[in-house]
Amino acid sequence: MAMRDFLMSRRARLTPEAAGIAAQGRRRVPGLRREEVAELAGVSTEYYVQIERGRLHGISGEVLDRIAVALQLCEVECQHFANLARNLRGTRVARPLPLEFRVPPGIQTLMDLSSRTASVVMTPRLELIASNRLGRALFAPILDPRDPKPNLAAFVFLDERSRQFFTVWEAAADSTAALLLLEWGRSPHDPLLGALIDRLREQSSEFERRWTAHAVVSNIRDAQRFQHPELGDLDLQFETLEIPSSQGLVMLNFFAAPDDPAAEQLRRLGTTKAPAEAGAGGADFGI
Repeated sequence: MAMRDFLMSRRARLTPEAAGIAAQGRRRVPGLRREEVAELAGVSTEYYVQIERGRLHGISGEVLDRIAVALQLCEVECQHFANLARNLRGTRVARPLPLEFRVPPGIQTLMDLSSRTASVVMTPRLELIASNRLGRALFAPILDPRDPKPNLAAFVFLDERSRQFFTVWEAAADSTAALLLLEWGRSPHDPLLGALIDRLREQSSEFERRWTAHAVVSNIRDAQRFQHPELGDLDLQFETLEIPSSQGLVMLNFFAAPDDPAAEQLRRLGTTKAPAEAGAGGADFGI
């Protein structure tokens, strides 16, 4: 059960010393005991066990907040905890994801107008569905012309080229798994998302390890290092922009300051032959 596994993983990582309580008796497992979390949250052990088992009927939001504080959950972990709780309590219908996402024409135009920023649009399932010319050149190893919806997670965990493309592969893998876990918490019944996760768990031990650890803390940073097949090492700044008019779509933007040597590398990349464009604005990767 997702709630049990998530809370158990968070108990296991938190030592009594870090929680500010005295360790008592011989400890058979790492981290906090259930009764210790209950004490920190100001509830009975039976009450906490009920929550850990996913039985949230009648459990108030205030109690869940106290448990989040007791386990020292960060912001993104609190978000995931809240999503799991809402799904179990049935207080919110999980958001349905469209079978097909459409990129607003204005977003494609905005990306195309930028000649110094490599931009791609990503769905909640981590499908890359649109880009500008520089984005296609930067992500050429991922954007297979034979695949209309190349998937970032499938590339990271199932394609050996990803270990060369992402110089800090472990961080890229952590972030990718975390993004999928968070989206699964929001959309647990999406069949396409579920099929992707099942495939990754079956075919990648690296993904399975991260999934079972419930590592929802994203390691996405404000910089990313690539080893591009055309340019070699490439250090770029990174920003993510949500697209409010399209549910769940985000624009990933990679750039360099004008006085950064990487800016010249990007300029050179922009002059290389990018994958041929298809459709209006080249939004379709199936080329």
